[in-house]
Amino acid sequence: MFALPRRYVGILCIGLSAMLLSACQPKNTPQDHFMTQLAKHCGKAYVGQVVSDNLQDTAWASSRIIMHVRNCSAQQIEIPLHVGDDRSRTWVITRLDDQLSLQHVHVHEDGSPDESNRR
Repeated sequence: MFALPRRYVGILCIGLSAMLLSACQPKNTPQDHFMTQLAKHCGKAYVGQVVSDNLQDTAWASSRIIMHVRNCSAQQIEIPLHVGDDRSRTWVITRLDDQLSLQHVHVHEDGSPDESNRR
């Protein structure tokens, strides 16, 4: 059997305590940082514009585009996107274990979900 000298037992206990405490502390991952920074914009709206010269983007280029950062929690943030009078789109960013999920949710004028949604 091996016995540690008493002076090392205290040092070992302090080292083990520090390791256990650091293991229990939540880590600030890039996903946590992103969600925290985005949540600072909760309740705000931003006007945008199309900067693409792709012909498929012509309809959007002539429309007013507004994004609203809403319904913010540590796990999920919703960002409705209005293109002119079309309010059918919402981006939903969800915090998963070690990643983020971005869903582009569509609804009809009556608020019912579009079939294209994969939730």
